[in-house]
Amino acid sequence: MLVFSFCPDAYYIMEVVELMRSVLLELIHGMQQWEEEWFIMAKVLVVDDAAFMRLMVRNILEDAGHEVVSEAVDGSDAIEKYRRFRPELVIMDITMPVMEGVEAVGKICNAYHNAKIIMCSAMGQRDMVVDSLKAGAIDFVVKPIQNNRLLEAVDRAMFR
Repeated sequence: MLVFSFCPDAYYIMEVVELMRSVLLELIHGMQQWEEEWFIMAKVLVVDDAAFMRLMVRNILEDAGHEVVSEAVDGSDAIEKYRRFRPELVIMDITMPVMEGVEAVGKICNAYHNAKIIMCSAMGQRDMVVDSLKAGAIDFVVKPIQNNRLLEAVDRAMFR
């Protein structure tokens, strides 16, 4: 402040600095609102016969701000839960009892053309992954699931 007391334009300079500060704060606030508006929270159905995998996927999704609307234990259960909850996205295991994920993907995608399904597969299930994609799945994630890979797949799916 003492530096400006000797300058005839000190008050003008201080006003400009204050104006720049307020403009920057408004820009920051606007960016935060933009990020909130453009973040798309997905309503997700998680399908896996292993309870620990459903819990792990649920935790990853919920920690990232998504909502798990339901869980299913096999392909048949997934079809019924899809009908009931109409999720925006499904994360589904390929290998399950009662009805495999590949068959469930085909049935869901035939009935609901806008269905978005991401498959989870273990290494060595390449043929089943290809069959799932042909049946209508839009992406796949290899087990063991890595948080960032799953969230990247979710983000891509939500912008399709």
